[in-house]
Amino acid sequence: MDGRLALLALESVADGVLCTDAQGLVTYLNPEAERLTGWSRSAAYARSVQLIFSLCQGGGVPPLAHPLLWADAPQSKTGHALPEDCVLTSRQGSEVFIEGSTAPLIEENGTLAGAVVIFRDVTTARAHSQELRHRSQHDPLTHLPNRHLLAARVAAAKELASGRRSGFGMIYLDLDGLKELNDTGGHALGDHVLQQVAARLLRCVRSDDTVSRIGGDEFVLMVNDIDSAQGMAHFAQRIMEALAEPLQLDEEVITISASFGIALYPQDGVDLESLLKSADAALYCAKNAGRCNYRFYGPAIAAALSTEPAGFSRRLSRRARTEHPES
Repeated sequence: MDGRLALLALESVADGVLCTDAQGLVTYLNPEAERLTGWSRSAAYARSVQLIFSLCQGGGVPPLAHPLLWADAPQSKTGHALPEDCVLTSRQGSEVFIEGSTAPLIEENGTLAGAVVIFRDVTTARAHSQELRHRSQHDPLTHLPNRHLLAARVAAAKELASGRRSGFGMIYLDLDGLKELNDTGGHALGDHVLQQVAARLLRCVRSDDTVSRIGGDEFVLMVNDIDSAQGMAHFAQRIMEALAEPLQLDEEVITISASFGIALYPQDGVDLESLLKSADAALYCAKNAGRCNYRFYGPAIAAALSTEPAGFSRRLSRRARTEHPES
């Protein structure tokens, strides 16, 4: 391909193309590179690549060490991808997420002639990917973490607890009377109540705790850095008081309550499934004792359940079908 056709090809590609000389001065921008950097080819010519192609990473961190600066041993350098979460700041100050790759331009005699970077705007695709990830990890009604994200949080909490030689608590919460509310007021009213409950639960916890909804009227709270039943009891009492405050929904005032089952890591379970099973067993006993109540899992509950397993087994079976309808 002659030089004229090569230039025509560079002008036509959808990706940005930027070239420098061996001193890191810009020698070429194609139209897409002009658009993304905000620099015209003539204005960018012979200017430092750091000025024209200004990079940082998302999250406000300082500028990246520039990937096009190869001052020594250029013959040993090969092309490589731009860093993840790479942000390009244009001449006008706008920012876009980009991905791409860089490579040295080597003369036939092995000397460094310059460098080339090929890059593209991935801002929209990245936002779409993040939205899909959020949907896969959060409850669509309350936007709380779902069971999958809760499992990841539990795994992280185990690592943290191991380093601190501490534990954490799990509260399994079941709203009292939501079915009756749905039957009398409709599911729209019930959904509104669930959203209000989610907001109240979030106000009760700390930033490193987790409030999740795992289905229906059931929520799970993971409380970090808790070593004692006394600490969890204080937490449960605070949540109970917050939920007891009447809800003002349009012109209607609704009073709700909840029953809790509480399990502690590591004595009542060492992973999400075993902790949920223990907390669920405690919840079963709390509901049997009356509404607006909580119980801790322990030997007494294990012994009590052994004398009446049928109801509890049906409860677990029903929940399993709700959480995993495809099975």
